[in-house]
Amino acid sequence: MKKILILILIVALTGTLSLLSACAKPPAAEETTAETKAEETVATTKAEETAPVEEVSLIWMPKLQGIDYFNSCRDGAEEAAKELGVTLKEDAPVAADVTKQIELIDNYITQGVDIIALAANDPVAIAPIIKKAVDAGVKVVTWDADADYQASGRPLFINQTSYELFGRGFPILIEKYLGEKAKIGEVTSFFTAPNQSKWTEWIKTEIKENHPGFELLDIREGEEDQSIAFRVAQDMIKAYPEMNAIIGLSSTVLPGCSEAVKQMDLTDEIFVTGGSTPNLMKKYIKDGSCDAFLLWNTVDLGYLAVYAAKALYDGKITGAEGDKFSAGRMGEYTVGENGEVVMGPPLEFNKDNIDDFNF
Repeated sequence: MKKILILILIVALTGTLSLLSACAKPPAAEETTAETKAEETVATTKAEETAPVEEVSLIWMPKLQGIDYFNSCRDGAEEAAKELGVTLKEDAPVAADVTKQIELIDNYITQGVDIIALAANDPVAIAPIIKKAVDAGVKVVTWDADADYQASGRPLFINQTSYELFGRGFPILIEKYLGEKAKIGEVTSFFTAPNQSKWTEWIKTEIKENHPGFELLDIREGEEDQSIAFRVAQDMIKAYPEMNAIIGLSSTVLPGCSEAVKQMDLTDEIFVTGGSTPNLMKKYIKDGSCDAFLLWNTVDLGYLAVYAAKALYDGKITGAEGDKFSAGRMGEYTVGENGEVVMGPPLEFNKDNIDDFNF
């Protein structure tokens, strides 16, 4: 009887130990799993910290090199690129040559850059190479001067102001200073320059619709060169002694026209206006050879163009009408018809505010 009782106790104890052993195993397994997960999390975090940050390459291409206007646009572009972590490289032809611009773009397509932001020298001639870039996956944004929208397929154009507001502004400014009678000469950069040609059409429209006492006597090319514009303006003044107003329709042309009027001692007889940068025009505003001119903040133009380009690259916008994006310190913008983003209305620069600007 004692042997049977002892045997029962042994069996009972053995079962209990087995059960305790079985119950003890899951916590050990859970503990091991938790430690493994912790180690995996640390490893993942370290991998994320050491992973290289994607570099976004942007080619910034004005019409040509060495122009104060385009240099100030670049300053704004570089400001935005720094804020956005974009690697910006400026490259442009030495002269305003669309053939050279096409060659540069073709090279950058081959290199596989991410973004090309350019001011077109000729809207039609440059369209095929832009189409090639777009088809290759490069995000192309035009600024200052557009390419043909349909032929190029470019998704975005950053317009400094609307063509209409800027073009109409010159006859309005002339009437403000001269009154209702004016005989006007215009010196543009190139007849093929997309922005100048459109501004000229709106100048003509404004005169026809609202200024019956105005006459546009002649339009000549100044070739984006101050010395050429100087000679062209002199020749025009000699050809039209009745002329009492000149519009210099580019940043280098306007100072050339102002210098011509100054050297011919006609500052009291001929009103000079147009579009240029404050730094180029300060001496002419102050000596009276130019009373007032129109432009926009060129630094802001470069800044806005890079923000728009990065939003396009990131897929936040596509260039469709109604797309909205944030442009840093400049706030929210909306894409308009044909992928156009208008920065804002033009500004009048004169002796009262010329010293407030440094670009």
